[in-house]
Amino acid sequence: MRRFKKINQLLFLAAGLFILSGCMIDPHEIKKQTDQLEDKLNGMTNSAEANSFPILKKIPVQLARSIDGDTSDFLLNGETIRVRYLLIDTPETVQPGVSVQPFGKEASDRTKGLLENASVIEIMFDRGDQKEKTIDRKPRTLVYVFVDGKLVQDILVREGLARIAYVSESNTTYLEQLTASENIARSQGVGIWSLKGYVTERGFN
Repeated sequence: MRRFKKINQLLFLAAGLFILSGCMIDPHEIKKQTDQLEDKLNGMTNSAEANSFPILKKIPVQLARSIDGDTSDFLLNGETIRVRYLLIDTPETVQPGVSVQPFGKEASDRTKGLLENASVIEIMFDRGDQKEKTIDRKPRTLVYVFVDGKLVQDILVREGLARIAYVSESNTTYLEQLTASENIARSQGVGIWSLKGYVTERGFN
């Protein structure tokens, strides 16, 4: 409601500027100000479309299909959405042109098992973008995933089946928790950390 109130206020101001344009305001200044108003309106609309779900609130979903370690299809409000798990990256198993990477199958099986055996599956949106930015395929929805109240990302990182990755400034609610779990997995040399030089800042070598 606050968003629509702001839009109405901007439209009212724009109308007022047009009325005053014949009286005292330079037409060039009117054009400049109306352009600025249009940019604000477009920005608000784009923001509303990009982030249409409540943030930091657990939303119940149903499993439609488990894709790999960090990608799943869920049923939300009667529609299937493909989600990308926030803040983590697991070794590849299904990416075209890429061979199955070490611990990729283990990560994929672990995620599938967690989802299929859960009584309750929930997703949560963070404060940042709710869709990933991509130019070559349909963008996936970015979420945290919970099974019976436990964060799947944390389980995978703690067990050495995922690395922390794709960190953006506004999607960091669970970054501290995941960092602590990654440090433990790294120090214990489990999973992906058991292979020297396998984990890099850009992915898996």
